[in-house]
This record gives sequence, C-alpha cells and structure tokens, in this order.
Amino acid sequence: MSKVIIYPTEENTFAVIYPILECGIPLNEIARKDVPVNKPYLIVDATVGQQDSTQFNFSNPDGVGIGAFAWFAEQQAIIQAQAADIADLKQKVGV
Repeated sequence: MSKVIIYPTEENTFAVIYPILECGIPLNEIARKDVPVNKPYLIVDATVGQQDSTQFNFSNPDGVGIGAFAWFAEQQAIIQAQAADIADLKQKVGV
C-alpha cells in the first residue's frame, strides 16, 4: 500500500506529501527533507491520509522535519566525509 507523509499546519489542518519513492531517497529521508523545520510528521497509508485532521495525533510523531536546506547540507557533509575516508584509504594502500 502506498504511503503519504502528513504534518500539521498553522491553520489547524494538515498537509499531505505524496512521495515519489522511485527517486531513490528513502521515505523517512523524504519526510525529513520536505516537512518544514521543527514540524512533526506521521507516515501513514495513503487511505488514512484522507481522514479528518482531528484524528491524527502528532504528539508521538514518526519524526520531525529539518527542511530542504538543512537536509541538503547534511547530505553534502556525508559525501565529503566519505570522500575523505576514501582518500585516506587510498593513501594507506598506496593508490
């Protein structure tokens, strides 16, 4: 069953993100990236995401959004750390 990401809005409703999993980014990472900073989110079945917002309890969320800017900065730091590890390994083996 397909999943959606929901998070509360300032208007006491909720927003729904319909992720495209074929992009290669895991669902929880899509949520962290696409949900606004410090907003809790739930990952639910798509059919559940069509319910009234009063039925969702965000006090025990699946996670909290960090926003796209922070997510991409985090990914860049991971890539740079991996590149440094590869360079160190190459130096140790003499490549």
